[in-house]
Amino acid sequence: MSDKNSNDLGNVFKMFIQEHKLKPKLYEAKIKSSWVEVMGKLIDNYTTDISLKKQVLHIRLTSAPLRNELLMSKAKLIDLLNKKLGEEFINDIVIR
Repeated sequence: MSDKNSNDLGNVFKMFIQEHKLKPKLYEAKIKSSWVEVMGKLIDNYTTDISLKKQVLHIRLTSAPLRNELLMSKAKLIDLLNKKLGEEFINDIVIR
């Protein structure tokens, strides 16, 4: 396959994703699948749910001290996750 064909295929996928508004669901899946890698096993053990709604990441934790710690470093967490996504997509994080 030539570079032109693979580039065209990449553009087709981007257009399909954009047309069907699939980016939030794809990003949610990417965050869920890489959560252990990004945050570590310890934080993953206390995480019960992750969802993405309207560019706001919702995280549910079972540990109040960990919740407070993550709330204090929310800006750093947003930056870290946006770097993983490859663009500035997440605007805010709600931690419960």
